[in-house]
Amino acid sequence: MDRRVALVAGWLCAAAVATGGGLAAVRLIAAGIGSGPAARITSGEEVARDLATGGAASAWPSAGATATPGSGPTTATTAAGRVFSSPGGTVIARCDGGRVVVLTTSPAQGFGTRQDAEKADDHVRVEFTGPERIEMDLRCGPDGPAASWRRHG
Repeated sequence: MDRRVALVAGWLCAAAVATGGGLAAVRLIAAGIGSGPAARITSGEEVARDLATGGAASAWPSAGATATPGSGPTTATTAAGRVFSSPGGTVIARCDGGRVVVLTTSPAQGFGTRQDAEKADDHVRVEFTGPERIEMDLRCGPDGPAASWRRHG
């Protein structure tokens, strides 16, 4: 009987030590994740400064950005280029010697992307296809790239 009690007590002690060690490790890891410069909340002024200087802020427009046909896409400017958003997706483009250079396209969920590479001069068309078709036309103007988009049922 004493031997059984000793075995149960030993097992309970080992389980308590293992649980305590696991909890301590999780706390230590969680403390490391929630600290440092990556965990700091960035102010609006810092985001604007980083976008203007090409700093570490994200190049994507806010999730609340909206656009309506005819008013042109929602835009933001980064050091790499200008960001244009439409219901079909996002395009980042810049001008190089009067020619539009599409740096990247990112379709919205449910959409695919096709770029008209044949006319890669002062005008480029990016097409987002999905539940509807969205055409985004990009041109180089005096202030850099500009875009407009059309919705096709």
